[in-house]
Amino acid sequence: AETRAHVGTSVTNPVCRTPVDLASSFSALAHLAGERSVTAGIGAGSSSSDMIRKQRRVGMLREMILFLREMFGGRRVKLGEFPDLAGFFRLDPAAEVFLRVPPQRPPEIYVAAAGPQTLKIAGELGDGLILSNLSFPTALIRQGALADAMASLPAHTGPFTKVLHLHVSVARDGEAARRC
Repeated sequence: AETRAHVGTSVTNPVCRTPVDLASSFSALAHLAGERSVTAGIGAGSSSSDMIRKQRRVGMLREMILFLREMFGGRRVKLGEFPDLAGFFRLDPAAEVFLRVPPQRPPEIYVAAAGPQTLKIAGELGDGLILSNLSFPTALIRQGALADAMASLPAHTGPFTKVLHLHVSVARDGEAARRC
């Protein structure tokens, strides 16, 4: 409450919290943030979610982003419109959900990408892109996947922010650097 810093997550995933819980949490954060912007970083999964059996991870990522956009926009959503999420969480597809007080300033959604499918989703649906050199193979950069995704990012009415979240290892000798 006493800082002007923007707030949000680095990366959360669509398998650890139900879509309604995630939308509600980000909405509450947006209300608490006031004039500060809020980012919702989201990706298809991580080491923290590897213990969960995941099917259709990429489909769930796409659906979660679309679901969050609907909820942040103050619309009523029928869970059956998001079959991968409803099936994974065993939610009633006939149930209709909404945020009682949607955020006045919807959080921006930044997509963590580690391959061609998630890069495509970032380009189509994201407000920003989160990359990690631990999860984004150099081969994909050489193949042009990153350039293709960046070129497909939608044109925004205002300035577009791309997030590059890199993990860099530095060593004094070449041998230590190769082990990292």
